[in-house]
Amino acid sequence: GFSFPGVPGVHLGHNRKVNWVATTNFADVMDLFDVDIDADGFADMGGVPAPVHVREETIRVLQSDGSLLETAYTMTDIPGHGVLLPAELLPIDKMVFADGEVMVAWAGFEPETQELFEYLDFDRSASKEEFREAVGLEMIGQQNWVFADASGIGYQTHGHIPVRGGDPRRIQKASDPSLLWTGEFLDDSLYPSLD
Repeated sequence: GFSFPGVPGVHLGHNRKVNWVATTNFADVMDLFDVDIDADGFADMGGVPAPVHVREETIRVLQSDGSLLETAYTMTDIPGHGVLLPAELLPIDKMVFADGEVMVAWAGFEPETQELFEYLDFDRSASKEEFREAVGLEMIGQQNWVFADASGIGYQTHGHIPVRGGDPRRIQKASDPSLLWTGEFLDDSLYPSLD
């Protein structure tokens, strides 16, 4: 089978009992928010002040000559909500589309991702049912999985699609509580599935 470099398990392939393939599922798992931050460093998140956290990250890269290249970055986030995008990442001045700072909320910021176990469970699955259970561990890198065992073919997709209000095609105003993510994700019963 096929594996992504550096990640254990067979990602596309087969074991003695189950065969599987995938295509990418383009679920919407990210939103942009216009965030107002006051002079004391608190963001207005649905009418509730939330602290803004600033930290320095250093990325070290070993060069071919043996030297070490170090680059420092400042990362700004609102814990539990998202990361503020620095102006240099935006294609145009943020004043064109936002009154405050621009924050990205992404389901991938959840700390409990389990995709590694998903792929290991693929390799251990002995039936379509066991393979389907492994797909249920998928949170971020959503795929459309087609799989088969001696009894037939199945299809399943899964991931963490946030429950939210508003129009996810537009930048949302973070001060409006009806537009913020609820912290809940789409119910498993709503994902497409075929046997």
